[in-house]
Amino acid sequence: MSEINVRQVILGVLTVAISLVLLVVAVTRHYPSGSAGISPTDEAGQMLDVELGVSSEMGPTADMPS
Repeated sequence: MSEINVRQVILGVLTVAISLVLLVVAVTRHYPSGSAGISPTDEAGQMLDVELGVSSEMGPTADMPS
């Protein structure tokens, strides 16, 4: 049997490290951060649109008595 030398150990460790880095990069690109995959600013804008949409459906007299 041949012995495992230091070069083979270093090569194996580097291979595992590079594989882990590539795996993390692939996962983060496939699943971007954020619960819905949108930025917090976009999420706030969508929430504001929903609130304004509900207010406009209620009509102008609901907000201000005439």
